[in-house]
Amino acid sequence: MMADLPAILTVLDDLVAIRTVPGEKNAEWLRYVSARLAAIGAEIAEVPSPAGERTGLIASIGPDRPGGLVLSGHLDVVSADGQSWTSDPFRLRRTENRVYGRGTTDMKGFVACAIAVFEEAARGDLSHPVHIALSADEETACQSARSLAAHIAKNLPPPRGVLVGEPTALRPSNGQKGSYTYAVDVTGRAAHASMPELGVSATAIAARLMTWIEDQSARVYGPETTSHSVGVVEGGTASNIIAGHCRFEWDIRLAAGDRLDQIEQAFHTEVERLLVPHRENAAEVDVRLQQTADFPGFLTAPDHPFVKECLMASDAGDPQAFPAGSEGGIYSAAGLPVVIMGPGDLAQAHIADEFLEIEQLESCAVQLRRLMGMQ
Repeated sequence: MMADLPAILTVLDDLVAIRTVPGEKNAEWLRYVSARLAAIGAEIAEVPSPAGERTGLIASIGPDRPGGLVLSGHLDVVSADGQSWTSDPFRLRRTENRVYGRGTTDMKGFVACAIAVFEEAARGDLSHPVHIALSADEETACQSARSLAAHIAKNLPPPRGVLVGEPTALRPSNGQKGSYTYAVDVTGRAAHASMPELGVSATAIAARLMTWIEDQSARVYGPETTSHSVGVVEGGTASNIIAGHCRFEWDIRLAAGDRLDQIEQAFHTEVERLLVPHRENAAEVDVRLQQTADFPGFLTAPDHPFVKECLMASDAGDPQAFPAGSEGGIYSAAGLPVVIMGPGDLAQAHIADEFLEIEQLESCAVQLRRLMGMQ
């Protein structure tokens, strides 16, 4: 019996109802998925991570042999706080052509398809194993995926590929930029605003650094260019006090061929240039750089057999680059061939009234069946 749309929507309804926002434990979805997949005879492994209670899960069916398929997804979602939703974000709402709810696009829609088709496949005769790998903290630190990748490399027969189900409108992506986040802490010297000569403004130094960062971006953005941005700025205590501290977050989208260490070194060189005038009279003035998140980039060769297989399953002509960060680079770094392909449009992720076209769910199930050799 084929995993029809009602079966997929049932799973999606259950998953959306489980709050998996950052900071909350993931025990509820772990119990739910484990119970469903254990009921069909899947072999279940819960994989702890350095992220404490953010435990991941790997479920396997089929023969114990190389050449299997890994379906990778994450069940954490971004918060809906501060967004103006027209319905409860944690209750699936369906219209004629769409389903609405937090995570429908990113990426519980794919996970629901994967579970439903996985359950269908377990009733058949698979020539190669199929594994579902679900992580718990992709939207924050991505520690869970690192543990899952290490577990797969150590404990499973070598798979032929990992399919990461991020939203690509079901077109295969064979690479992505690296995504790196830094916290930049600037220490100045506080003073009364009427005597600025006695202080060193941390916000002024930070502003100059932020301008430098923006200037590092290529003027033409695309898959082959590195881009920089500053998304969060916090500093100062009052309008009549020279700011003694400022903090901002720096996002780097690193293109293949560019080196992170060279960017860091250029930043430190600029810091030294800015701080030299203050060193003699304000020794405490400082800038500290700390990496807080990293999603390594990857590129799977366009002629790799797994890329070709995904192109055939999707009826697409050529692979594309994925514009955002994902767990794909982590699996690739573990030596596994990776393709990103899943239902939905990235533009609908993380927004109020996040939605997914129902046709995308149905087409995703068709693609997964093809990759599993079921049709």
